[in-house]
Amino acid sequence: MTMTDKLCVVIPVYNEQDVIAAVLEKWDSMLKSLAIDYEIRPYNDGSKDNSLSVMRDVAARIGNAITVKDKTNGGHGHTILVGYREATEDGFDWVFQVDSDDEMGPEKFSELWARKDDYDFLVGRREGRIQTLSRKAISFVSRLCVRLFYGKSIWDVNTPYRLMRVSAFKEFFDEIPLTTFAPNVILSGLAARQELRCFEMRVPQHNRTTGEVSIKKWKLLKAAAKSLWQTIWLSRPRIQLSKLEILVFAVSYTITVLSYSCSPLINHPYTDSSVFVYVGRVMQRGGSPYVDVFDHKGPLLYLLNYAGLLLTGGTVGVWIEECLFLLVSSLIFFLCLHCLFGQIPTLISIVSFFCLITATSDGNLTESWGLCFEMLILVHLIKVLHSSNWSRKWGLLSGAAIASLSLLRPNLVPIGIFYVVAIIHDCSLKKDWKVLCKALFDVMLGGFCVLVPIIGWLFYAGCAKACWEYYIVFNFKYLSAGGVVSYWNYTFISYIFLYSTFVILSKYRKRRIFVIITLCAMFNWLVIAVKPTHDHYYEILIPQVVFLIAMACASGGVVRRFVCILPLVPVLAGCGYGGICAALRPWMDLNLAIVSLKSGSFFDDASNIFCPAYKRDRLASEILSFKPYIKDLQSVTVLGNKCFVYEVLGAQTPWRYPYQTPIINISGDILDEVKSALGGGVSRYIIKSKQEILPFAEDLPSKYRCISQTVNYELWELAI
Repeated sequence: MTMTDKLCVVIPVYNEQDVIAAVLEKWDSMLKSLAIDYEIRPYNDGSKDNSLSVMRDVAARIGNAITVKDKTNGGHGHTILVGYREATEDGFDWVFQVDSDDEMGPEKFSELWARKDDYDFLVGRREGRIQTLSRKAISFVSRLCVRLFYGKSIWDVNTPYRLMRVSAFKEFFDEIPLTTFAPNVILSGLAARQELRCFEMRVPQHNRTTGEVSIKKWKLLKAAAKSLWQTIWLSRPRIQLSKLEILVFAVSYTITVLSYSCSPLINHPYTDSSVFVYVGRVMQRGGSPYVDVFDHKGPLLYLLNYAGLLLTGGTVGVWIEECLFLLVSSLIFFLCLHCLFGQIPTLISIVSFFCLITATSDGNLTESWGLCFEMLILVHLIKVLHSSNWSRKWGLLSGAAIASLSLLRPNLVPIGIFYVVAIIHDCSLKKDWKVLCKALFDVMLGGFCVLVPIIGWLFYAGCAKACWEYYIVFNFKYLSAGGVVSYWNYTFISYIFLYSTFVILSKYRKRRIFVIITLCAMFNWLVIAVKPTHDHYYEILIPQVVFLIAMACASGGVVRRFVCILPLVPVLAGCGYGGICAALRPWMDLNLAIVSLKSGSFFDDASNIFCPAYKRDRLASEILSFKPYIKDLQSVTVLGNKCFVYEVLGAQTPWRYPYQTPIINISGDILDEVKSALGGGVSRYIIKSKQEILPFAEDLPSKYRCISQTVNYELWELAI
């Protein structure tokens, strides 16, 4: 024991007048017997009884070994953090925290102090502690939270009996906000993350003899929720984007989300997105997907739309939900790129990323949701390949993301398959079978955490069998049919080859990461390109292509960087222009009016300037013109891929197929059912697109009569 090790004992005190004198005297006596250079600092946290005067009397009697601190009430967490910070500022080598309720005495402290030279963090695990069921649950959740988000730590993560080396913890004391409810839990996690030397021993805890616990029942639940959130929030990466990167990110992100089809700046969701919203509406009315309404997408998509509709009552809630998903996942993605490549490549990547999303996505499609989960999977794959360390929390998160992709749409699963294969390959090369088993277990556990509750809900809603038949079997049976040829097919394969070549020429050091990402991009491209497809399918290739762009732009040298950027210019210019046009929706009418006054040709010139937003408004106006003719909005069927009609009219169909064209293309059985239903007069009104050729349209005059039409649509009523 050397006198050079100065110890500060921090004791938070709140309404402990009956016991605090004995506590201070016992600790003072024990510390004197160890010949330690110490100071006991009891912090009066705004006590309403005589605790402060009792402590001052004891301090006057004992001498300089006790320094009483008085402060306004801020709570236990605030008090101990103030004590830790002041001990650090005053040059103490060690800080020990113990509570003032005399539940854990000084008897075992000498054993901790004797081991201090070999450890940075020494704690007493509470033994013989009597807890209510609620407190046991909170302790378990706290321990699990620290294990998942920080790493393996001490067992009793919130023990008030802890000895900390100031040099190891001083940055943590400043890092944790003073408003934190349970900083000791977070300190236990940070000690695990920094791989500090930890020691834990059992220390008896006695029952409280005076006073009572101040946090009970609902206050306890509220405090536990607050502590859980703060623990998770403070586990986030500390790396920050630069101000310029944040500005570019904010502008690009804003333009992108405002141009989404479910944005409040656009009158209605468009094309496929409206089907998912319609399913959400049916669920709001008590219906079940696959049973009461049919579309061949995954149950998670419908649940996400249902939750968004509940949030605000309309599609704005779906938009908010999607914006949050994209914000979190893209921030994590670009923080990863920033760590690997620096500022300039990250700036180029940000602009490329959001421009490509604007060009390929209408928002709220399966690929838009899948993009968010895919980025999380890619970030973990890159982290594993870069650091060669397995992260349990990221493994669980990746497993949950893979399961989420499988519950959205089958064509999103390949990224998950590639991730698992890459992890297996990486562990096999290092012959680290223990890590491989751990990785596979974590991924499966994360997947089960998503699959089990959703499958349970399907059984509860009575649609599990129908989901199997109309999602799994249906998609595998008709997977190769339908779709259109997209020029993005050639754009993305060109980018993959072009930027892979740039990376090879730049002699990028992390060859293994480059090879894995390139193979991942090629694998996903092949899965998409094996059949004619839509533009938005290629949205799931964007993170991989953007990663190759960042890698190429990090090669160094102004000339080489300029060469890397040059191929992006025409595509990004077009994508950016389209996104800005859509985002300027509130000012569209003014611009159209100005153009009309100048040219005298309103529609032609206007559609050239703001074509996407203008086209949607025009189609919506045509549909609304039918409303005076429709006497029963509960009996409307739309033929053709124009499912936004239901949202515009506030209508619904009396049968389970909200739209027909894509499904008709791939299923003769459904085509026969559609013909039969129309022949039987199931729906009173039919809205038909003039542009789409439907194989059963010639049968309409036998049962229906056309009562109104516009440039693009016809309204038919059942002839009675």
